Amino acid sequence: MAERNPFISVVVPTCNRQEPLLKCIESIRANIYPQYEIIVVDQNSDDAIQKKIIGIFNSDEKIVYLHSHIRCSSDSRNRGWRMAKGDIIAFTDDDALVAPRWLEAYAEAFQQGSANVGMVAGRIEPVFQIPRPSWLPPEKDYLLPSFNAGNGIKPFPEESLPISVNFALKRSVLENIGGFDVRLGLKKGGKNANIGGEDSFLAIRVKEAGFPILYQDAAIVYHPVIAKRLNRLFFLTRNFRDGVTTVAIKNVKHPLTDKELFSHIKWHSKRILFYSFLFCRDFILPKRGRSRKYMLRAAEFAFSLGVIIQAMCLKYKPLKDGECV
Repeated sequence: MAERNPFISVVVPTCNRQEPLLKCIESIRANIYPQYEIIVVDQNSDDAIQKKIIGIFNSDEKIVYLHSHIRCSSDSRNRGWRMAKGDIIAFTDDDALVAPRWLEAYAEAFQQGSANVGMVAGRIEPVFQIPRPSWLPPEKDYLLPSFNAGNGIKPFPEESLPISVNFALKRSVLENIGGFDVRLGLKKGGKNANIGGEDSFLAIRVKEAGFPILYQDAAIVYHPVIAKRLNRLFFLTRNFRDGVTTVAIKNVKHPLTDKELFSHIKWHSKRILFYSFLFCRDFILPKRGRSRKYMLRAAEFAFSLGVIIQAMCLKYKPLKDGECV
């Protein structure tokens, strides 16, 4: 049976979000759990956050500060877990707040699961800073992010993949699969800045390595949905990035041939033509043009455009192993 209260290391990458980070740290420290540490991986170019963290939490030995000159989410998470002391490595984002029983819930899930469970993911509750726009389609809530698979501890839904704002893994599993693939993951100002998906690909590799993934409803993270992200342009840009990331993950998993890339381009070009036809029809009927259905169609258009652009990029310049720029 797994240890009742295993040492848990929490990795929090951060970049230029000082105030949200401090609130995130406080929410983790509010957990009443006997053995844990918080590893902050700072991707800022100066030491302002380091000085503030040391000034506020200088007496808390549970907080570890690391600095990285590489502004890449996957690289930062790798730096964090490789420096961690814990048998369990939990991940969250610097703008999220965790529930008071967050650490305990993860320990409970690993204890109750079978010995070979490698990963546990929790519930993500979006917190809207302004009223939810009427045009925002629920089908795309996972991009907020938002995730709720029901109550209790159970196998993670096959049709979904965990999101890095709220999941935990055994250290031994991370060592087994090599951690996050740095060819994926959002980068600040890099040439592959639109490629995310390092968390999705990590979960795919966990499953392929034979380690079950569980869902723990009690491991709750509250993620703010700020006002500037609740506009149509940002929503469509986010769906475009989702399309880019989808092709990038497929290519990292198995390098796509020219024939496969052309197949993606051909299929999604047809989808774009189809949705273009629907747009023209909807503009004749203004009420329909402002509906959630219209925005869902626009989102699928943006997604397909992202697939096409990334497929064309990969045809002429494949991602290299170890690339994080």
